[in-house]
Amino acid sequence: MSNVIDSLPPELQDVFTAVLDEHDSDLLNSLRASSEPSQDEREAVEDILSDAFSEHIDDDGEPTERGRLIDDALGKFLLHWPIDD
Repeated sequence: MSNVIDSLPPELQDVFTAVLDEHDSDLLNSLRASSEPSQDEREAVEDILSDAFSEHIDDDGEPTERGRLIDDALGKFLLHWPIDD
């Protein structure tokens, strides 16, 4: 069984797991043990990665390299696991 983390491109998995491990290791462990995130988990990932992205903006208002990676990881996650309205 592949897990939620495996659904992301390999080049984004490290930043995705690092951010989640820093902010909510229980959520990360749940995503590693699941083939599909719940709606609550999807929303939590969106909140965490959005907040982390906002922490990686340079003085000119542009995202840093890490910020771009976080944004790409969030985009790929939501593309694969959209949030239901």
